[in-house]
Amino acid sequence: MPTTQERLFKVIAEQFGYDVNAITLDSDFKRDMHGDELDEVELVMAIEDEFDVVIPDDEGLAFTTPAKALEWLTTNGVAA
Repeated sequence: MPTTQERLFKVIAEQFGYDVNAITLDSDFKRDMHGDELDEVELVMAIEDEFDVVIPDDEGLAFTTPAKALEWLTTNGVAA
């Protein structure tokens, strides 16, 4: 069974059209993956769908790297 990080990286790769093997915890969604605000909103929605969670808008907008998204998931009860 894939880990939370593996699942998250897959969602990120699909959302940004980015190679999943090139993603690191410190990859920046805007700088490294050339995303914009709409991409980030769509990413939060995709994470919500994948993990069956509801992410408050202000918290989701703070996801600038996979590490921050993974930290939120772990803090909010999604198994690591």
